[in-house]
Amino acid sequence: SIVWTRQLRNKIEESLTVADTLLNDLAGFKGFSSDAVDLLEEISAHEKQQFTEWCQEISSQLEDETILLKTTGRMMDFDHKDGKKLRVHYSDRLVGLLRETRQLLALGFPVPAQIQQAAATAQKFYKYAVVLKQVSHFYNTIDHQIIESQYVMLEQHARALEAVIKNPQGPKADAKSKGSLTWDNPQQVEDYINRLQSAADRLTTENRKLRKFHDVFRERTIELMGVDLLRQQQKWKDALSNLRTHCAQLQAQGHLAESMRGWKIHWDHQLYKALDHQYQMGLESLHELLPELAVDLVFRQQKLQFRPPLEEIRSKYYRELKRFLVLPEKFKGIGDSGIFTSIIERHANAFVSVYKKAENLFSRLTKVLHHFKDWVVLGQVNLEELVETSLVEVADWEHNFRLLKSKGKDAEKLPTVIKVDCITVSTGPVRAAIDDQLQHLFDTLVNSLRKAVVAHVNEIDAFVGKGMEALTMRPQTVEEIGEANAKHAEMSREKPTIKPLFEAAESKNKLLRSVAGTGVDLTPLHAKWDKLDLMLESHSLMIKEQVEVMKAGVNSRIETFNKSVEKFAARWQALKPDESALGHRDAAMAAMVAVKERRTELDELLKTAAAIRQDCQHFDVELPEFAELSAVETDLGNVEETWTLFQEFAAGLQEMTKEDWITFRGRLYLFTDFLDGWSTRLRANPPTTVSVRIQQDVDKFHEGSTALKYVRGEAFSPDHWVELYRLLDIPKTTTLDALTFGTFVDAMPKIAANQEAIRDLHARAQGEVSIREALQELELWGAGAVFALSDYEDCKKKKVKVIKDWKEITTKVTIFLSSLRDYRKSPLSLS
Repeated sequence: SIVWTRQLRNKIEESLTVADTLLNDLAGFKGFSSDAVDLLEEISAHEKQQFTEWCQEISSQLEDETILLKTTGRMMDFDHKDGKKLRVHYSDRLVGLLRETRQLLALGFPVPAQIQQAAATAQKFYKYAVVLKQVSHFYNTIDHQIIESQYVMLEQHARALEAVIKNPQGPKADAKSKGSLTWDNPQQVEDYINRLQSAADRLTTENRKLRKFHDVFRERTIELMGVDLLRQQQKWKDALSNLRTHCAQLQAQGHLAESMRGWKIHWDHQLYKALDHQYQMGLESLHELLPELAVDLVFRQQKLQFRPPLEEIRSKYYRELKRFLVLPEKFKGIGDSGIFTSIIERHANAFVSVYKKAENLFSRLTKVLHHFKDWVVLGQVNLEELVETSLVEVADWEHNFRLLKSKGKDAEKLPTVIKVDCITVSTGPVRAAIDDQLQHLFDTLVNSLRKAVVAHVNEIDAFVGKGMEALTMRPQTVEEIGEANAKHAEMSREKPTIKPLFEAAESKNKLLRSVAGTGVDLTPLHAKWDKLDLMLESHSLMIKEQVEVMKAGVNSRIETFNKSVEKFAARWQALKPDESALGHRDAAMAAMVAVKERRTELDELLKTAAAIRQDCQHFDVELPEFAELSAVETDLGNVEETWTLFQEFAAGLQEMTKEDWITFRGRLYLFTDFLDGWSTRLRANPPTTVSVRIQQDVDKFHEGSTALKYVRGEAFSPDHWVELYRLLDIPKTTTLDALTFGTFVDAMPKIAANQEAIRDLHARAQGEVSIREALQELELWGAGAVFALSDYEDCKKKKVKVIKDWKEITTKVTIFLSSLRDYRKSPLSLS
């Protein structure tokens, strides 16, 4: 208040001075000057009054020792009445007294000496008091500055500060002076202040450091509240690793793990909240936020399918699902408190919904296949066969080309990627397959259309070619004229049916050029068709001309034919077989072949003669006689009749001679039946030269057939076969499997001539077989015979071995000896 009055007085004085200089000539200046002086006097009086009251108040407080600093008193102590708070014995009023005294002295007021002395004393210890006040305030408010979970971590520093407060004299003070320190000892006060401030600074610094760590942990935890546990697991790992690193730093700086346990558990609970929140959020959108699974939709083996297969996709999805669901179980926090596993139990009810959503996801994924099912149907059929059987008219191709163009545009609108929650289906492969199928269909349609045009062209060309070939041939006979007229009529009838093929070919070719750019060149076909029209129109004229030509050529043909008949008759008479050929079988066979050849030549001449007669009738020409041809025909017929019987006999015999001997020797009765049949047949008809010749062969074969049973050779050894070959003049190199029935038929005269020798050879072979069998039986019996022995006691009581069944054995041996003697006496004996 005193300062304010002084400032107000200075302003009035300054204003009065300025007014006296500038406004003293004004009429109202004197009144203003008088009022200003009065106001200055009033302010001065008020200022003196305020100073007097201040002096009295301060003196009264000094006398009452309210603000008097007792230099011999304790500097500070604990106020147990106020919750054991630390109180500094340095009144706050002393601080105001110092400021007020300095201000009043500066303004020139006569401050009393007592007050100046008190202010001087307070000023002396002011800087210590400020420090003590700060320490006292820190100590009294430390419970608000230290985080509760960090109390244990700061306990050592707090106790050190409290020890300094309770022991101002220091740890070396005696028991009497311990706990007491007064203001009158500046050196001790300063030492105490230094120790106190040092302890407080250490506690403050450590607290600030821990609070900073605490703030860092809080920021990280708050950040984790917004970090997606499913997609940003690495951020969770990095944050947790960062927190653990900070904990390790604190331990490296001297904090014991045990003292940090409470703080770590505190942050585990905070991390629990963040993990629980993100776990719950993840469960609600798990099917959308799981790591993306890339899947290709492909068309393979004529089937629409996923790559990888659906089973593998399902396996990967549920593996990622499980990995997320068990995250709290693997989450250790920073204090390894094990509280995170309960998160799984808290949200166990949500697992049902998670798995339902998973099955729904795969259901929607399967629908992707159905969406593209109709697009790949072209790859599941044989397009070439389908197009060939389904498309006939040009409208069919036009409809399919329009539909193909529309489908191509629709295919371009198909999505390249389909998102089914966390599964990304790439449709690139199946779209490429669809494009290939559409292109294949386009190529197939173009090829089939081209084939259809070519087929029409080929059919028309075949018709034109056939017609031109038929119409360009000039007939040389009546038959050929008839055939030419018939073909002309046929072509005229078929032509209207071929004409529509031209129209179809042209319309299809036009469509082919519009879709493929090129078509089939029909110009040559049109030229051929026009030429065929001209030939059809000029056919009658050509036939008339040819008839005249042929009519003029009939007589020349008759002359030429007569010459040919003369030549044939001359050759027939020269080469005609006579009956002398019947004397030898080979000559007879050659004669039969010659007769067949002449018959073939004669048939051709007869056909030509019939054609000439027909042409003569058609052209009104006199019919020729051809008398020589009739004579030759009669003569050849008689010769054929003579040789036909022999040919039949020779054919039957030749068929049997082809049989191999090993097979036929068991069916010799067939040969006998053949001979008997011919004998009966020949006796039933009148005898002729040929029948007599055949009867001679039959009798000869009958004579030799009785000996054929001796050459069957079942019992023959190689030596016997060699001897038989010698008797029948058969080459020695002939093997058994090379023998045929014909070999013995050819050797029939030798067989008939050597019947006795062949019979003896057969008997000897049979005897040798019997002897060998008997000797073999004896050897087998001798090798297997065993004497059956029994014990016998003689009259001397000696035991001897006696052969049992002795009579049967001796009988058997006798029989074998008798047989051997008989064989020895036999002329077949091997000795």
